[in-house]
Amino acid sequence: MSMDHADGQGTMELNHSQTHTVPPRSVDSPLDSAQEELRSKYFKWKKNSPYYYDVFLSSTLPWPSLTVQWFPDLERPANKRYTTSRILLGTQTSSQSSEYTRIASIKIPTPSFSSNASGRDSPDDANGLTSHSTITGGRNSGSSNSNSNLVNTNDFLNSYDIEREEFGGYKVSDSKIEIIQRIEHDADVNIARYMPQNPDILATFSASGNVYIFDRTKYPLQPNNTFKSDISLEYHETEGFGLAWNSYDKGTLLTGDNNGKIALWDLNQYKEGVSTLAPSSHCSKLHSGSINDLQWHNFNSNTFGSVSDDGTLKISDKRQLSSSTFSPSSSIIAHKGEIVTTLSFNPENPYLVATGSADTTIRLWDTRYLSDNCPVTTLNGHTKDITRLEWSPHDSTILASSSLDSNVNLWDVSMTGEEPRVYVDNHSTSSMIDKTNVSRVPAELLFVHSGHLSAVYDISWNLALPWVISSVSDDNLLHIWRPSANIVGFKE
Repeated sequence: MSMDHADGQGTMELNHSQTHTVPPRSVDSPLDSAQEELRSKYFKWKKNSPYYYDVFLSSTLPWPSLTVQWFPDLERPANKRYTTSRILLGTQTSSQSSEYTRIASIKIPTPSFSSNASGRDSPDDANGLTSHSTITGGRNSGSSNSNSNLVNTNDFLNSYDIEREEFGGYKVSDSKIEIIQRIEHDADVNIARYMPQNPDILATFSASGNVYIFDRTKYPLQPNNTFKSDISLEYHETEGFGLAWNSYDKGTLLTGDNNGKIALWDLNQYKEGVSTLAPSSHCSKLHSGSINDLQWHNFNSNTFGSVSDDGTLKISDKRQLSSSTFSPSSSIIAHKGEIVTTLSFNPENPYLVATGSADTTIRLWDTRYLSDNCPVTTLNGHTKDITRLEWSPHDSTILASSSLDSNVNLWDVSMTGEEPRVYVDNHSTSSMIDKTNVSRVPAELLFVHSGHLSAVYDISWNLALPWVISSVSDDNLLHIWRPSANIVGFKE
């Protein structure tokens, strides 16, 4: 997926004159049903998107990123109309170009926010949803009294160009996405995460099968075309996507690869002048398939969860990892006959964990009562594999999910057990409300971000700005967005 410009050269301004690429319509090459659906979904989203968001920034990266994570810091410059946050990215060039771990600076405009003050008409599908974005009901829908300082609704809505059916046009001084540091990498960056206790320390799992540690303060802002990590963690023989820092124990890292092997690393054992480090413990028999995700428990520094191609969710104790008689504390078939792709422990409920699968579903589990294929509930709202799950750090009932179907869904699990809501498709060709233009959506489905045109690989909640989310996709797009308070019903 080659691009004409070099990675990170100059700044990447928010430019809404550059439209997203959509499958062209041709008489000689008619679109198949999937392409038609993609076009329809995208243009509906684009037309109504000014009403869906309090914040929306988009940037086309030179190469796709499989990974994204907000850094915890936030700057509020005096007398400026923006806040500045940083984000961690990678590259996936598949050996077509140089690979980097990238850090971007995001300027998010911060004039005062006045909810629903524009006086404009509501979007075409305000009683339903284009791409499910405007589901009504649930969390104080339509009753926001937000005092958010993120973006001025009037400015945002008034920037909509009716003729071009596009929106945006923030002043350059108000918003900007800029790559501020690139660190050479040896292959595609499958996943990158910073150490919670010191965000300057970065860990990456490479497509080469190696795990690397970088102290970003020791590297120039622009690469010198020489790859060198601070530490190479040596154990894995193939690539992997499981990588998680322990938020309790500084320097403790867990990794899992496509051979089903797990390694535990203690960076406190690192000796200056030595470029490699061996794992403090490891296990090659925890899973019988690729390990797709690893997460530490939020309330117990010794407990972690793992999910795999073998269809299982396993809860384990790191202290037993190297034991010859090691077995997980709990092991269940989470999605029968299907790959389990991701998991996330709830930040407030110590017994609640979510899993996502290639079967397109999300399942919620009570770890006190784990049993094969017996979840607390199942969430249905995606049409392809789930790629990432992440609970909101600001509201423990809100779960974000990304998928190969190009959508990011927000779920309100407090609505579990409620009746599904009715959605009327106002874009239907039917002249009356009937079964052809009425559908029912899960009560838990709160919002769908469908501005991406290809598979969404990763998502991240901003720790300092409530409801601000980043998402990256296969079409090189980085989106920074916050759903409208009028839709999701949050208050600040």
